[in-house]
Amino acid sequence: MELFFILLGSIVVGLFLSPRKRIEGIEERIEEMKEEESIKEKLSDYRYCILVLLAEVMKADRKPMKCELDKVKAIICRYFDTEYEQQEALIDFYTLLTKGYISAQEIYDRIKNIDYASKSELIMELLAVAYADNYLFHDEEDTILFIATELGISQREYKSIKTIFKEKNDQGFYQEESKQNSSESDSQNNTYQSDNDNKKNNSNNNSDSSDKSKRVSHLSITDAYDILGVEGDASDEEVKKAYRILAMMYHPDKVSSLGDEAIRQATESMKQINQAWDVVKEARGMR
Repeated sequence: MELFFILLGSIVVGLFLSPRKRIEGIEERIEEMKEEESIKEKLSDYRYCILVLLAEVMKADRKPMKCELDKVKAIICRYFDTEYEQQEALIDFYTLLTKGYISAQEIYDRIKNIDYASKSELIMELLAVAYADNYLFHDEEDTILFIATELGISQREYKSIKTIFKEKNDQGFYQEESKQNSSESDSQNNTYQSDNDNKKNNSNNNSDSSDKSKRVSHLSITDAYDILGVEGDASDEEVKKAYRILAMMYHPDKVSSLGDEAIRQATESMKQINQAWDVVKEARGMR
């Protein structure tokens, strides 16, 4: 019905124009409507919302870099299953980066009420792109902090998210995916895989308890408290409560509707939370 009235209005206005101008005007309006409908449909997709915010972060320091683009490509490959979807997503991202025809505020309004784990993993993806050059510039973090605030994430929660991300990043969780998009990194990727294989072989030769100790030994007590979102002078009960809340919020079932990649991300984040809990328990002598 809306299309009918738009076409009717175009025809009435077109009475005062040449035939060619009339046709061109109608065709342009139809194309605009199609694009608007396409955008509305895409905005309902969590993955498209990620693309919009990734573009915001890449534009933050006004110096888009190849390593950042490689990281975006890796994210697209993880969230979009088929080659066709990946190509379309990359085209969308380039359009968002160069034309910016979507308001970030539209994204905030659409996803601010999604579950905490999904928002947390989104922030980590933004951090992964910002850290692609191994440095987080002020403009980049200011943009990410602004996005986090718009999504209802507090300063303390952001600190927890950032610390979880840093642990995952330091352990190569994002690094390996970035390497897959660089032709010069095949040997590095093989080395990374070999290291993982060696770790697996070593773990098979040790007991479960010693393996668990190795996994948590790298995490400082300060970072462990930051992940749990509590101060070092918090009571044991407060620490336990903080851990239980995070365990519920990051449970993979919370993000199951967003696909396999979201589940994988939440699972890995939950590992970091469990490690933080183990470090704090050990430091406090808790059972």
